[in-house]
Amino acid sequence: MTKLYDALSGAGVTSSTGVGIYYDDPDAISGKSLRSDVGSVISQSDFAKLNKKSADYKLKVVEG
Repeated sequence: MTKLYDALSGAGVTSSTGVGIYYDDPDAISGKSLRSDVGSVISQSDFAKLNKKSADYKLKVVEG
């Protein structure tokens, strides 16, 4: 998450809400085999900034 926050800050994107998605149970899977994704909630205006650099980021819109 820190790497993502630093990369977003370097791209001029302000984010204060991180997101973690964990796919495995750490009580059942060894530490090196655990899978997860991290993300950051960003504003629509910041989304436009990153959309221009889509090769650098994986963007996902979650409607709510």
